Amino acid sequence: MGACASMCESTPDVPANIIADPEGPCHFVVKSCSMFNKDYEVYRDAVDENNRWLFINREGKGFFDPTGFIDLENYTRIDPENKKKGQVLWKLKYNEKPHFAMGATLDDSDSEGEFDAGMLSQLARVLMNTGNTRFYRMKWKMFNEAKMKSVKIPGGAFEVKIKAKGFCTRQINITYTRDEHGNQQRHVSYDDREYVNKITYKVKMNGETIDTFSLNCCEGRELEWDCGAFQASLKSGWFSRKPHEIHTKPGIDPGFALLFGHICITEFAPDEIKKDLKPNWMLCPGYVPP
Repeated sequence: MGACASMCESTPDVPANIIADPEGPCHFVVKSCSMFNKDYEVYRDAVDENNRWLFINREGKGFFDPTGFIDLENYTRIDPENKKKGQVLWKLKYNEKPHFAMGATLDDSDSEGEFDAGMLSQLARVLMNTGNTRFYRMKWKMFNEAKMKSVKIPGGAFEVKIKAKGFCTRQINITYTRDEHGNQQRHVSYDDREYVNKITYKVKMNGETIDTFSLNCCEGRELEWDCGAFQASLKSGWFSRKPHEIHTKPGIDPGFALLFGHICITEFAPDEIKKDLKPNWMLCPGYVPP
């Protein structure tokens, strides 16, 4: 089987040459195992059979439980009860269903002067949107967190707070036609779009903030993360199944930096956030249902 298999079962075979656990600054290349799950194989420097290094193993509790678990494993498999499980270097726990606030439920005290349709009176918006073409804009914020801990070498434990903000738009078009009997028929179409403006990551250890950094998002451009632990980028659009690269920095456990960078690029990146966003337009001030 060599590298990762397809479909839901994607645990890779042990490579012929097991590379020692990472130390010091590293260059990781992370490649998806399958389009049907969230497992990844990690390579040293470049995707090559001889460079297979680590395995990012995503597990969940169940269909109705949004809790996600990710284990960063090596290929040393010594557990007779679980022959497909390598030694776990780092473990991460996060919520796959983040909390969103929007519209009337949104605390917009830190809007930083951004334009918002809320600056118009609700009455004005109602009057503007009672025709056959209606446009609405609603701001939103997202909140999530993740917890990471070192397993093979006990001692490291971190908490990551993630905040994101953006806006969504809806254009409603109402048209009328007549059937063969002359009866008028009403048709409603929707054009919904979601945008991410900014994502902020805060890393805490023992309750104290040790790093804070942000990702300013602009649709269509390459995304770049740069913090005290790693530097990474996401090419070819906002979301891609192509391998992503993570460069870890000196003085940082490379396993921590790898797993942290990976979760920022995948679960806490713009495209994944937009997938989780479900705008409730009834919370938009001035919204008039068609």
